[in-house]
Amino acid sequence: MSEKPELVSETESEDDHRYEDTEDVLLGSDDAPAAPETAGNVSSISISTTKADDDDPPATPTPVSPSAVKKTTPGSFPGAGNDDEATPAASPSTKTEELTPGTFPDATYDETPSPASSAPPPPLPHRPAASSGDGGAAAARGESPPTLPPRHGAPSLPPRKRSAFSWFLGNKSQTSLKSEDNITALANSYRASSQPAKVDEKIVAEGYGLMYSRMQQNQDSLSEKEERERQAVLQAGELLQEDFRQLRQKESVENPFIDWDFWSRVIEDYATVAKEHPKQLKEAISAGFPTELRSIIWQIITSSKNAALQDFYTEILKESTPHEKAIRRDLSRTSFVMETSPDSLYNVIKAYSLFDPEVGYTQGMAFVTTPLLLTLNEVDAFCLLVRLLKDYELRTMFLQEMPGLHLKLYQFDRLLEDQVPSVHIHLTRQGVKSSMYASQWFLTLFAYKFPLSMVLRIFDIIMTEGIEAILKFGVALIRKNADTILALKFDHLLPFLKESIFDVYREGSGDVFRVNEFVRDAMDVKIHPLLLHKYQDEYLEINRLERERLEEVEALRLANGQLTLQVRRIESTLVALEKEHIEVANEMVQGKVKLASLQDENETLNMQVSEMKRITGDEDLEALVGLRHDNERLVSENQQLQAQMAEMKQELDEVRGKHGELDAQHSNLKSKWGDMRKLLDAMPNE
Repeated sequence: MSEKPELVSETESEDDHRYEDTEDVLLGSDDAPAAPETAGNVSSISISTTKADDDDPPATPTPVSPSAVKKTTPGSFPGAGNDDEATPAASPSTKTEELTPGTFPDATYDETPSPASSAPPPPLPHRPAASSGDGGAAAARGESPPTLPPRHGAPSLPPRKRSAFSWFLGNKSQTSLKSEDNITALANSYRASSQPAKVDEKIVAEGYGLMYSRMQQNQDSLSEKEERERQAVLQAGELLQEDFRQLRQKESVENPFIDWDFWSRVIEDYATVAKEHPKQLKEAISAGFPTELRSIIWQIITSSKNAALQDFYTEILKESTPHEKAIRRDLSRTSFVMETSPDSLYNVIKAYSLFDPEVGYTQGMAFVTTPLLLTLNEVDAFCLLVRLLKDYELRTMFLQEMPGLHLKLYQFDRLLEDQVPSVHIHLTRQGVKSSMYASQWFLTLFAYKFPLSMVLRIFDIIMTEGIEAILKFGVALIRKNADTILALKFDHLLPFLKESIFDVYREGSGDVFRVNEFVRDAMDVKIHPLLLHKYQDEYLEINRLERERLEEVEALRLANGQLTLQVRRIESTLVALEKEHIEVANEMVQGKVKLASLQDENETLNMQVSEMKRITGDEDLEALVGLRHDNERLVSENQQLQAQMAEMKQELDEVRGKHGELDAQHSNLKSKWGDMRKLLDAMPNE
């Protein structure tokens, strides 16, 4: 059996390592870290046991009454189009001593849906199997998984770096749009948020099929647009209808096998046909859209044609993007894109990287864009790509944290658990997670493996049922290969899931596949929006609990750090106190030694005094007393003399004062005498 040529060469450049941390996880590297098992309360709602066909008209589904709402256990979900027997639920009283990879303890359920969170999700959680096994899984035995052979044909995931839209506005050329406000407003109006899908309440309540759900969401999206934009979309639809009428006049004779009347009704009023003739429409979709009409039907169903967005595309191509080098490198080494014009593919991917800088560019975009370019012209392909990534929420798979991919993988695991429980249990026991093999299915919409003619058929169903339809093809592959999967162990199971699982639809040893059989098997898989909505609530609740656990761990880690810092400070203070205590103790020892020395000296002096007293005796004592009296007498006399001297000094001061007055009077008299003498001398002698 010849192998399909590799899609991506093994040549690497310096930019190939920008996203190594997620590529191994998403493409199933054996070195990829396993997602942590989590447990927690998940919201669960059971639907009516009346089974509704996937494409029944709106009048047939049985709505859920309040009394029908009840708690369910993991692995059981009555109704919801599950043809297999419900998986027995694990007993709540059973205590799991050892968990196999991909399982977690039984979760408790409540009926309160958790709000959507914009925070980036933790690693993909996994549901528990209906019954736990012992042995069989390499990880369960404590052994490391075997080394896997290199991948062939699987596209790598180039990294993405977030870039602000402001860089584009600051580097606009002179020939850019006349109004910068117009280009910004247009981009913002089409740029989608990263929030989870908003499911219509009517669709959730009544359990309509994916086709009706997608049609209703497309209509709601159109009705939410501004009047001017809505009218532009309707006018574009009228132009497509006119193109169909002209094509019918030209091709109806040459292509009599096309049911022109039916497709005319679809193109003129797709919503009415989807509501009133769902089975006929489903059969037509399963058979594939006519090649001559595919471009018109795609644009009619998705309402993607938009004149404003076409003008935006024409102008945005004049700008440059930091992803140009990576885009050209990946396109040059990817054989898949050779089916179309590399320049057109480059232009569309470059334009979208400028249009949505948050997503930027990833290699998986080439696999999504190529089928569009094979069907539509370059401008219309860009408009449809924007529609798929925005309103069909395909962009959530290409965001940095890939929240959409994690959600789809979780929903895929739950579908396997409900619809193919034996395979789900076997994969769980073997330690094989869906992220090891199914990531490339969902990121490329199977375009990396199948020929383009087959990919176009898959795209037909995606256009009518939404991205959720890709889950049908995944479940169909697992169902078709169930017996083979159950017979394989880990060493051969993962390579089979990555490469050989598609051979069941291969014609002989060539690259021709039985596309009709594959599509029929996928369309036979019953998936209701209510079921996916339930899985989404479970996923969000598990993520919420995991985030709370991580926040609690982080809070404890922070508190532990603060306590550690306090302990270190206390230890430092204790060391200082111990040092001070040692110093005080040393001083006390020295004081005691000095005190003992002083006591000895005091005793010696006392002994000397006693000896002196003994020697001197009483005579010396009387002499000392006499000397004391004489001394006191002399002191008294001295005091009297000092008093007399003070009085004499006072009298001397008084005499000096009087002497000063006499000197002053003498000087005055002398002065007067001088004056009188002068007068006498001046008088003439008589």
